[in-house]
Amino acid sequence: MLAENLALRVGSWRQKSQRAIVGDLASAAIEQRQAPLEERINPVLINFDDFKKLQQGLSWETSTSQMENAAYFKILQWAKHGEDGFLLWISPSSRQYPESRFVVYQLFFGADGKKALKIWSICERNSADECLEIANKLQVFSTNAGVQFRNPEKLRAEVMVFKAIGSLSWDRFLARFFGSPEIWQAIASGQAEAMKQRTLVEAEEVVAKYFKAMQAGGNGLSQLQLGAAIESEMEKRLGIFWQRVGSCGWSNQAILEWMNKGKDVLTALAEKAEGGRYVKKCPYCHFKIEKVINSGYRCPKCGRVYSGRCG
Repeated sequence: MLAENLALRVGSWRQKSQRAIVGDLASAAIEQRQAPLEERINPVLINFDDFKKLQQGLSWETSTSQMENAAYFKILQWAKHGEDGFLLWISPSSRQYPESRFVVYQLFFGADGKKALKIWSICERNSADECLEIANKLQVFSTNAGVQFRNPEKLRAEVMVFKAIGSLSWDRFLARFFGSPEIWQAIASGQAEAMKQRTLVEAEEVVAKYFKAMQAGGNGLSQLQLGAAIESEMEKRLGIFWQRVGSCGWSNQAILEWMNKGKDVLTALAEKAEGGRYVKKCPYCHFKIEKVINSGYRCPKCGRVYSGRCG
């Protein structure tokens, strides 16, 4: 449950290559920094074979991760058979993710003839309902134009595929529906890619410094401490501050801070989750729940309704 909430999941790196960890760290340092949105655009280049391997590290612990995984497999199928156009996935804001994300996938073939993906992750501050409205406006132009999205949370499991939109590039087309002019200028000018390259250079040195500790594993606390040290190192090198919570989840430093104050980690997460509370088990029948729920939640076992007072 805790790992699901962390933006930097050090425990998931134990089986990854050093190159893959560098990419993960650089991406997190871009998206999780405290900065204007146009400075948090995350371009990623990945070959198709490596993209397929991502399924080996998927987590299925929560309904959110299950929906995200459903979208991943749809993207995988598109990338396997598609040839042109682009794909858009929208992650609406929620209690777990206070920010929305719009992620664009482009498919192309390199000089060696191998298939690759260019991915642009754009952090935004749209509400869940605004994301739903944007998605339905965009869907009209997609290859599945007859479908209408009705639930912002279920939108997380969907993707939209677009063929060529006349003479418009993907960014000029999407700029009509979301994002500030500064965001699209950062993409068009190459500013976003230049910032990512600088971040990759620093991430490579940090990963080299901590790689043995990453591979050693350890308990949850030691992984939190390692994650916090890595975040702090990236802050110093890049002159940034790591958000306590951002589009990808919580910082290790924030979790450790709460623990040092004597708070249970999951309770601390719940205190920061708007309108919800983390509940370990039903107070009536003791059925295991272990997630953030709202007042009015009905226990799937006994049917009793949570009123906001149970622990």
